[in-house]
Amino acid sequence: MLDYLGRILPHCGTVRASGSAALALAYVADGMENTFWTAFSASLLAAFVTSIGIYVIRRFEGWGRENSIYFVCFAAGALVYVGATHLLPQAETEQKKYSLFALGAGILVAVIIVLSKG
Repeated sequence: MLDYLGRILPHCGTVRASGSAALALAYVADGMENTFWTAFSASLLAAFVTSIGIYVIRRFEGWGRENSIYFVCFAAGALVYVGATHLLPQAETEQKKYSLFALGAGILVAVIIVLSKG
């Protein structure tokens, strides 16, 4: 069982979900002073969500194996969402001469890598 969890956890989205939960807490606490307790609360929330994900995968192993591709797609979608909502607006606000060019070049390199693999 632990071998299966070791193979499926990097692909199942629980890590992404815990990161999203911690990010949501950080947005809520944005108006608050960034203190130790804010970081500690975000870490506890991430650990809790990850623990729930591990329990669900452990309890419903067959279901996890059948639907692992959906977990991978969810994780990929979360990465695209973060890039589109956080990185692109930040690149637009930068008044550097080549910031948008560098961002576009990075995206182009990523697309070339993906297309060369398959």
